[in-house]
Amino acid sequence: MLELDHVTKDYVGPGETVHAVRDVSLSVEPGQFVVLLGPSGSGKSTLLLLAAGILHPESGCVRFDGQDVSHMKDNAAAIYRRRHLGFVFQHFNLMPGSAVDNVALPLRLESVRPPEARERAREMLGTVGLEKRAEHTADQLSGGERQRVAIARALAGSPRVVLADEPTGNLDSERGAQILKMLHDLCRERDIGVLMVTHDSRAIDFADRAYQMKDGQLSPINGSATEHTGMRS
Repeated sequence: MLELDHVTKDYVGPGETVHAVRDVSLSVEPGQFVVLLGPSGSGKSTLLLLAAGILHPESGCVRFDGQDVSHMKDNAAAIYRRRHLGFVFQHFNLMPGSAVDNVALPLRLESVRPPEARERAREMLGTVGLEKRAEHTADQLSGGERQRVAIARALAGSPRVVLADEPTGNLDSERGAQILKMLHDLCRERDIGVLMVTHDSRAIDFADRAYQMKDGQLSPINGSATEHTGMRS
């Protein structure tokens, strides 16, 4: 489904070139939970931006269902993101307005009529346990609730892949573990692939495959693909 094939991305600055991603190959299939761990500056977020078609690689390509998305024009790349990808961020990135308005947003962008979009958004909020908080705004929600709204929004448009950038970074350990389990379970149930970048080593417990990223290169974390494929219940 989503495939990064020998992708390289450099940032050229005055007097130096930063090799952010170096010859990385990676795939995400339906229902798979793929985790990339690494320190700040290791290239994790750049890899997500390449997968989203926001950045273009110097070499290699990004494919979705066999189609090269790595050098799409802006309009085509925006359609690819809107129709096939969901996003979950560390800082939630909620818009002004209620939880239900946030979750309805990707549906509205696909021209779903407002009453239907809000109804479907309420159903999605119920799925993440926030049916009673649908009309609350972000400043009326806890950090864990905000992240659940963000997950509901990411899944509302029925994406094929979710790209998650440090989704537990602003949460305490208990709420972070709850969010990891929720994201894993919902995506498994809906056959949605997940590519997550994180500092949180607990994510390995939920991963089909886990990798360490350092200096722009990937290496598999031993045993992650065999020891954790059963997942937590």
